[in-house]
Amino acid sequence: GQFTEQANSLIRMLGMDFSEMLTPAVLTEGFEGMQRMLLSNGYTNTVCGLTNYFDPKSVYDVLRSNDEAGNLFVNVLATYNIETWMDYNKEIQNAIDIKNTQASKHVHPTTVKLFMDGVTETGTGLIFENYNDEKGNPTDDCGIQIWPEDVLCNIVSMANNNGMPVHTHTFGDKAVNLVLKAYSTCGKKEMRNSIVHARNIKDEDYAVIANNNVVVTEAVTLHLGPAKWVEKKYGKLVPILPDYYAQHAYPIKSLMQKGIVATSSTDYPATAGCPVHPFKIME
Repeated sequence: GQFTEQANSLIRMLGMDFSEMLTPAVLTEGFEGMQRMLLSNGYTNTVCGLTNYFDPKSVYDVLRSNDEAGNLFVNVLATYNIETWMDYNKEIQNAIDIKNTQASKHVHPTTVKLFMDGVTETGTGLIFENYNDEKGNPTDDCGIQIWPEDVLCNIVSMANNNGMPVHTHTFGDKAVNLVLKAYSTCGKKEMRNSIVHARNIKDEDYAVIANNNVVVTEAVTLHLGPAKWVEKKYGKLVPILPDYYAQHAYPIKSLMQKGIVATSSTDYPATAGCPVHPFKIME
């Protein structure tokens, strides 16, 4: 069988022992391969969005020790991901401890990572309207909201007050809206909190982004997909997004015109193959 989403991470982090499989030697070999791929294509900075994916500490240990040995030549922003089944108070303290103990010249464990929704391409991104069914008719499904608003606000406040910005996965416009509310009411502007993907943004939220010093990170290669995303949901490929969402996706030009800091990302390996095409991404 296969476990997905939160069940997957719960079993992975609480029910499995990776210590014999993911040894320091294995992790070091993996980092060497990562470096070769990045540097050979001209990349000197990378964001590791799930540094604590297998356990809270081992990857950070290996990154720092390799850096101190002079073997790391790219800057790594190593984020600490918190999921809803976790004790977020304890996890934020873990993240703070790692920030204070694992930083080195090229390793920057400074950021808390959250997921606010799924992805619109599969009908799990959180949107204000509803997804369509196989006949193109609206359903009562608007996606998945992962964090309650009050808990999200607490996490943003705790992280920012301890000098850690928050980097949140947001695909749908409602997810963007809720995260921006948390940033603007509970966060600190000087932390430069960020939202990643932001496939759709409500018109009134551009000002909130600009006024609160929020950085928007767009995986630009997602622009290369079809105008109306489809999902194999009913045994066939069907359009699931309302027309508005299909025609106003990944609004990088709008972000720049409104004076917002919009950065480019690859979202590798979700968008497979893209790191080997840096100039295509720039274009």
